[in-house]
Amino acid sequence: MKRVFIDVKNSDQTPYEVDIHAGTTSRMVLDRLHLDEDYDLYRASDPTTYFSELDDLFPLVTHEEQLLAQTIFEAEEAYMKHLAYGEEAL
Repeated sequence: MKRVFIDVKNSDQTPYEVDIHAGTTSRMVLDRLHLDEDYDLYRASDPTTYFSELDDLFPLVTHEEQLLAQTIFEAEEAYMKHLAYGEEAL
């Protein structure tokens, strides 16, 4: 088991603590958080690259890693800020 912390972009909610096991997909986590298909999971350290809905998260993340749930529009905005202003914009 690994525990990850998921921050929902543009939400006042404190990050969710979610336990994952082998076979836990990104979509399963988003469904558990009641987030619709407009959301994807991203690494908080790189909010421009997302996990596919069918990715098994267990081998891809570290224990207590920070993840970000955001829409594609929020991700595109983060990417454009990154291009315009550099790393500090992420």
